[in-house]
Amino acid sequence: MKGDFSRFTFNPQKRFSRVLMQQGRVQLDADWNEQLDITEHRIAAEITDFIGQSGAPEKYAGFEITADDKTNLKIGEGRYYVEGMLFENDQSVLFTAQSDYPGAKLPTEEGIYLAYLDVWQRHITALEDPGIREPALGGADTATRVKNVWQVKLKKVDSADKSKYAPPDWKPSWENPISTGKLSAILGAGANLENQLYRVEIHKSGKVGDADATFKWSRDNGSIATRVENKITDNYIPVSRLGQDIQTAFAAGNWVEITTEKQTLSGEPGLLVELASVTANTLTVKEWPGGKAPDFEPPMIVRRWDSGEISVSDSWKTLESEIKVRFENQLQDKQSSAEYKTGDYWLIPTRNLTANNESPSNKPQPPHGILHRYCSLALVEYKGGQFTVKDDCRVIFKPLTTGLLSKGGDTMTGSLTIDKDLYVAGNVGIGFDSSSISYYFQNSNSTKLFVKSKSPNVNNSRQNLAPPESVLALIRDGVAYETYGNMADFRLSRYDASDKSSTDSRTQLDLWLTDGSFVPKNIMTLRANGNVGISTNNPQSQLAVSGGVAIGSTYAGTNAAPANGLLVEGNVAIGGKIGEGRITRIDNEVSSFKISIELTSGSELYLLPVIVPKGHDSLTISITKKGNSWGSSSDWTIGCLFGTVVGYSVSQGKAVLNTCQVYSMAEQDNKWIININLPGEMIDNSYGIFIIIGRYKLEK
Repeated sequence: MKGDFSRFTFNPQKRFSRVLMQQGRVQLDADWNEQLDITEHRIAAEITDFIGQSGAPEKYAGFEITADDKTNLKIGEGRYYVEGMLFENDQSVLFTAQSDYPGAKLPTEEGIYLAYLDVWQRHITALEDPGIREPALGGADTATRVKNVWQVKLKKVDSADKSKYAPPDWKPSWENPISTGKLSAILGAGANLENQLYRVEIHKSGKVGDADATFKWSRDNGSIATRVENKITDNYIPVSRLGQDIQTAFAAGNWVEITTEKQTLSGEPGLLVELASVTANTLTVKEWPGGKAPDFEPPMIVRRWDSGEISVSDSWKTLESEIKVRFENQLQDKQSSAEYKTGDYWLIPTRNLTANNESPSNKPQPPHGILHRYCSLALVEYKGGQFTVKDDCRVIFKPLTTGLLSKGGDTMTGSLTIDKDLYVAGNVGIGFDSSSISYYFQNSNSTKLFVKSKSPNVNNSRQNLAPPESVLALIRDGVAYETYGNMADFRLSRYDASDKSSTDSRTQLDLWLTDGSFVPKNIMTLRANGNVGISTNNPQSQLAVSGGVAIGSTYAGTNAAPANGLLVEGNVAIGGKIGEGRITRIDNEVSSFKISIELTSGSELYLLPVIVPKGHDSLTISITKKGNSWGSSSDWTIGCLFGTVVGYSVSQGKAVLNTCQVYSMAEQDNKWIININLPGEMIDNSYGIFIIIGRYKLEK
């Protein structure tokens, strides 16, 4: 802050909350300004604690980035908070027409760009804003102002993942918010001090030892300045006024910096030159760098400094009266070189009575300013000469009276609407404490749980075209309420044996669907004892299927199983593996029972168990021979045994076995076709038959 100040005394580490005036005491600017700094510090801390590093209020969320005409970006009207500081945009403005970012340019290279806010505080005097000056005082100025400056900038980035640019962790890697280096100041022996506020300011950015890195200094905090309203011609600078008295006047030999508004807002140094003479309201420059006057557009500020450019060095540099300064070369980690930015400054107050440097500490000090703060706004893509907004990176917060504040836990007393996805890492309970299980729905007052859908539209009124947001499913008190719609229905029911009022004592879960006939069908039933039913809600086995079953990737998707039958692609083992036999087909005709089997060569004896349902007088077996070692069919003998088990129990039982006659056996297309006549007693009963095929003679 380049103003006529005695010093700045605010130190947040002292924890002062107020400044109190005493009667009959001298009023100092430092006391007044410290109170303002205390208040600002508290407000910024409170706002940051409430809303985080940055955010926009829901009702007036500003700085929305849009691309209406695709060729430029627009910055939306509204407010935004960054680290507790308020920044306002009074009306929507194009990116290239920002009032505090003159010369903002759109990118020409295609890619993904991050639009972000760069905000900082700027000291404003009557020179920058003549409206501050009170005309009745005859030209004298009074208090100054501090302005919150915002600039929307673009930077090409590699990632379009907006989580990488989220607050509070994101900071731009391409620029530092403030100089990373520190300055040490000491007073040598015999220093002749006055009551001054010395200002050491970086002129050109760089690191210690860089040829271009320079600084300048002023014993008056750079407060001696004047305004230029007209263009510079030759070596003459026309100024509005020279100063109130000889001490504040410009004189030959002074160093002055000529700065435009654009340079100040862009963080660029002005032009530092030495004066040859001063007459009336004209400053004459001794020599222009490059031999030519700058083509600056007014208004401009001409500021007096007490030095020209001095290189930034880690060796001691004498300002005057044995006041020495030194810049830090490395950061504390000793791994990185300190960097210094144009405009950043240090203040060194000195006092005549104490002959001392009144800085808070003689240790190396970080710069007093200018501190920049940042936050991301949007990700945009520039392609084919057009802009597209890919993502909004702003953080929007609700008012305290309507928003949900606590992330550590809270109780809602009103309605809660979630516009996007909900992810719950813990347990969820509706109607009871969910501390022990993942999710549960319970209510003793018949409270309903509705599941709604906008598309497809279904409801529970049997309408083909249901209105939007109609009910997809309704569950109440553990019992499903079926819903109907256009070719879609879903019903999930749960029966609880612990519910004594229920007439259904089962504990199971049923899934119902409809095929469009508006009559729901039971698809699957899961029981607590492990039984599973498909198309039956009363499974008595581990797996109960009402209908045909197809097994195998080939059959399951392309072939229909016989009604209440089984279609198997692979091998079938009943009670254990028997050779390499595979049943390929079973035909249950009116009087003849037919079986198709595959056998692979390699065994001397094959046992084929078959259960023939009652009502059949013959059995036909078609055996496909696989492999090359079968030999002649005359080498093989085929026989069969049939029988039943009667009076069977754990302690007793009698097996009845008989033989049945092989009616015929023929070889056809590498197959054996075997016809067996079944005894009459088998026709009225279901019997088990063992088909025996061997390479030796079979005896009864």
